[in-house]
Amino acid sequence: MITDQSEWKVKASLKPGQKGTLKQYEEFGDKLFCVRYRYKDGFRIKTVEISQGL
Repeated sequence: MITDQSEWKVKASLKPGQKGTLKQYEEFGDKLFCVRYRYKDGFRIKTVEISQGL
């Protein structure tokens, strides 16, 4: 199903704390960078970007 992310259209890119990111913010805290909702052919996936220190 998930082949190439470039084929998926981003319809929402949300910052931490916004509606739609609360569960991820609880899990990742200050490491959470953004949450994106991607759509393709009637499917939706949620991608979570986190920052990881070196």
